[in-house]
Amino acid sequence: MLDEVFENGFPGFALEHAALIETSMMLALRPQLVAMDKLPDDGPAEFTVHDCYPQTGRGVPPSGVLASAAGASAEHGEKIIAAVCDGMAVALREEFSL
Repeated sequence: MLDEVFENGFPGFALEHAALIETSMMLALRPQLVAMDKLPDDGPAEFTVHDCYPQTGRGVPPSGVLASAAGASAEHGEKIIAAVCDGMAVALREEFSL
């Protein structure tokens, strides 16, 4: 499913905060809450290979969006939601021997 949704390759879950996956899911579930004309194009964020505390926010674009949501669509959202639900159903069946 990720190959279908990410035409230019999946950047990884670490960069998916407010990006293509979440925006697509919102377009499928609550499109009236998404302003596609206001999508920032700041990403992708660039982080160091280690964490430092306290966090400084270094590497996070001004919008807080870690990667572009360009290409988000309700169709992608429906595919993502179906894949997540299917995966959850399999995990629950295995866990509870259903």
